[in-house]
Amino acid sequence: MLNNQEYITSKLEEILHEILPISSKRLKNLVAIITGILLSKSVIISEISQKLKDNYTDATEQSKIKRIYRFFSTSTIKSDYVYYCFVYDILKKWLFLIIGYCYHGNED
Repeated sequence: MLNNQEYITSKLEEILHEILPISSKRLKNLVAIITGILLSKSVIISEISQKLKDNYTDATEQSKIKRIYRFFSTSTIKSDYVYYCFVYDILKKWLFLIIGYCYHGNED
């Protein structure tokens, strides 16, 4: 049985895996960083690194900070691709609603 943080981390990893075309190592780093942001309630790298569990890395705080900084400075995530995934999902839901409305709207 997974605890809450492990459950959330695994679900987040599943969701992001479907959206982002990045390697599993980078995906794990992204999930850890998101988790750190949520736990620290901050976007300051040093505060994020302090909240990361030891299973992220056994490294020192300085090493965690460098790893996070490298992730952001060499990110291969293209914002256009991420936006496309969200826009596609929203348009798909909107189209479904419109089609459903038009179909059921003619029954009056």
